Amino acid sequence: MAEKVFVHIGAHRTGSSSFQAFLGHNRELLKNAGYNLFYPNRDGAEGGYSKRISLPNPSVAAVKHTNLFKKHVRPMRRKFAILTDAPRPFSILSEENILGRMRLLFLGKFYPQAGLRLDLVRQGLDQPIDNVALVVRNYGDFYTSAAAMQALFAKRPAFETVLPRLMDNTKGWADLAERLLRRGQVRHLTVVDYPARGDDAALFGHLCGTVPKGLSAPPKRTNISASHKAIDEIQRRHGQQEKLPLDERAEIIERYAVRKGYDPFDPFTRQQRAILSQRYQKDLEALSKIPDLKLVTRTKE
Repeated sequence: MAEKVFVHIGAHRTGSSSFQAFLGHNRELLKNAGYNLFYPNRDGAEGGYSKRISLPNPSVAAVKHTNLFKKHVRPMRRKFAILTDAPRPFSILSEENILGRMRLLFLGKFYPQAGLRLDLVRQGLDQPIDNVALVVRNYGDFYTSAAAMQALFAKRPAFETVLPRLMDNTKGWADLAERLLRRGQVRHLTVVDYPARGDDAALFGHLCGTVPKGLSAPPKRTNISASHKAIDEIQRRHGQQEKLPLDERAEIIERYAVRKGYDPFDPFTRQQRAILSQRYQKDLEALSKIPDLKLVTRTKE
């Protein structure tokens, strides 16, 4: 059993894949420093697991009528046992899907089962979680990035139809943090404002408190954001019930790249962004007052 367990839970669109690639790139050094590592390889992170952790969907009825321990906790314990090649004093789990499905944001639901899902992960790890790290973003940027990512993979409703749910949703990061602490039963929660995230080594420090010497960054990956025109074209192709191959999707993104003069994807008006920014600032203030929570911003740590 590890002396301390640390869990990084994203959120989505805050550099989780980059952090997992960082863990994979430094895995031997980290193992030698006393860390067992659990993270997915969905974006090519070296040494990551391929089959995602099984956690319940947001249906309350499904949660009530499911043997959660048998269906979710036992498989996690088996997975973590297989991935643990030697006893070490520390364990790190990085998995942004603990929060829940990103598409629920556009139904007006802000990760409704995140607390339950984190508690099941705690049971799967079979010991208390010392610290959870959550990186948060301004709602305008967060929703924009999430909407763009969702649109790349499947046909989605027109953004105008889901916009009222985003603008009217009073739930957000502060509410989520309270649920994680209460239901997830963690000792500490570190919430990092995205502009204060720093590089992956800095995020490691926010999560674990200390950073072993000698960690290095993996080769930098080029990440091209899809323009508004590219997303419109990809949605058109999805609407024709095409199964769009990855290489064709990449070609569309490159053809209509922002650097070629096409407008970036931004579904919000200036006024809507101002409203979302005010909401975010209020949530940061609320987060700063929650017990057992450390808020990291550019001006305060």
